[in-house]
Amino acid sequence: MSRFVLVHGSWHGAWCWEHVVPLLEAQGHVVDAPDLPGHGDDRTPIPEITLDSYVRRLTEVLAARPEPAILVGHSHGGIVITQTAEERPDRVEALVYVCAFLPRNGESLFDLGLGDSESLLVPNLVFSEDRSSATVRPEVVRDVFYGDCSPDEAARACGRLVPEPMSSPATPVKVTDERFGRVARTYVHCLQDRAIGPRLQREMYQATPCRVVTMASSHSPFLSAPAVLADHLMDVASSKPGCEEVVMSLEQNRALYRRWFEGVLNEGDMDLADELLAPGYTLHFPGMPGPIHREATKELVSMFRGAFPDWKETIQDVIAEGETVVVRMSGGGTHEGDFIGIPPSGRKVTIEGIGIGRIVDGLIVESWVSYDTLSLLQQIGALPSTVA
Repeated sequence: MSRFVLVHGSWHGAWCWEHVVPLLEAQGHVVDAPDLPGHGDDRTPIPEITLDSYVRRLTEVLAARPEPAILVGHSHGGIVITQTAEERPDRVEALVYVCAFLPRNGESLFDLGLGDSESLLVPNLVFSEDRSSATVRPEVVRDVFYGDCSPDEAARACGRLVPEPMSSPATPVKVTDERFGRVARTYVHCLQDRAIGPRLQREMYQATPCRVVTMASSHSPFLSAPAVLADHLMDVASSKPGCEEVVMSLEQNRALYRRWFEGVLNEGDMDLADELLAPGYTLHFPGMPGPIHREATKELVSMFRGAFPDWKETIQDVIAEGETVVVRMSGGGTHEGDFIGIPPSGRKVTIEGIGIGRIVDGLIVESWVSYDTLSLLQQIGALPSTVA
């Protein structure tokens, strides 16, 4: 059996792990979940709270038992466990980052997070008058942290948040390959996170290689999917992971393919396309002379959205098996731009289609897509409504 130390993130306290702790303890693991200074039931004054004070608290917890621990950090807790592993690598068996900040030497939370264009958190911070702490606008807290939690669970959590001191987020970590770098790392990538965007999560664990598992969850899987998260933590305990990636589950593959439709096809997010598509990606599309590669696929999507700027895809069914995800979808929009030489008609169209994606190591490597193109051409007046 293993020992876990669970480290909460900003605004939260040890209470956020209350559903996970009993699941780990029921399997014989030893679990500590401390409040960091100024959080939960700890009343340390904000002026006394620094990254060093967080690290001291963790090193005290680590020293309280003889065996080394698996340090699990959520969100801002990733900064804290990183610096703690540098200070006491002999007391740390492994590091687990749960949709957490994973800094390189010299980076701070602010360095990583303030440029996160997918985050709802950054534009909704409310600073104290002296800017020593911050809260989150109450009207967006649920969307930022608890999007897939039950209303009661989210309301209960919102009522327990505290102001977040700003000293630690501004402090760069100081880590070395010889100390922090020798500790095994796992990253839990949360695909519906609105606090730390999925793209930033991927950039961080690619910059500092980790074993990676993926959850189709919001920023708070300890509340929305505690059993799944606990299973991932116990896998870390049993596998003593290095830096290899694990095969994504069927649920995770479905969630990833949905992001392609909802973010790229519906919103035209080409940065997301770069995140989701493998460098050697190929698309098979009826009527094309051969496979289309990643850049040409992005150009095809941009061309189509230029012709139908309000186009929206709705996924009707999803089936996943192994590396393959199959979707039945319907789409609709208004013909407002040139489409393969056909001038805009102003007509609204709706069509159906089938998409098949092959996903390997968290990236779409190949797709086969077929739409009812004949119906689309008829609806915009390019072909007669009946064809002999």
